[in-house]
This record gives sequence, C-alpha cells and structure tokens, in this order.
Amino acid sequence: MFIVVAYDIVAHRTRRRVMKLLEDYGQRRQKSVFECSLDEKRFVELKSRISREIEPAEDQVRYYHLCAACKERIEGMEGDHPPPGAKRYTIV
Repeated sequence: MFIVVAYDIVAHRTRRRVMKLLEDYGQRRQKSVFECSLDEKRFVELKSRISREIEPAEDQVRYYHLCAACKERIEGMEGDHPPPGAKRYTIV
C-alpha cells in the first residue's frame, strides 16, 4: 500500500524523533510529509512506533492511503528530487 504521512508536532525533540523514524519507512517529500510503500505489517508497526512518540493532546499525525491509480497520477515540481519510480534522463 502507498501511504502519505503528514505530521504537525509541537516539540522539536519529538518532531525530530518522528522524522528519523519515518526515514526508516519512506521518503521525505517536504519537512513534515513522507511517502511510504508498506505492507500491512509494516504500516501497523509504523503507527505503533509513532503513537509511542507523540503527545496526542498536542500533536497530529495523518495517514493518507492512495490507491495504485492515484499513486500513478502524483504530480510535482521537486527540482532535484523526483517522485519515487520517476526516470532521470541526461542529455549529452
């Protein structure tokens, strides 16, 4: 499954821990947005690990599930950071 994880975490230390944790599961797209290709087991593991780090009364973490067709329609202007699976070409 393809999941976009977005977070808004108040404490800098907690935000950094969650960011480092997410780097093990996906690719960073923006400061607080990650794209992750996970199976169900890894997704449950990710949510569990994040829930142990955050303060639910202050912090927000959202998981957006994208279908295969939606994933194929992702568009962006990333400069040097193409979306996952995008091909790079060099003109010589």
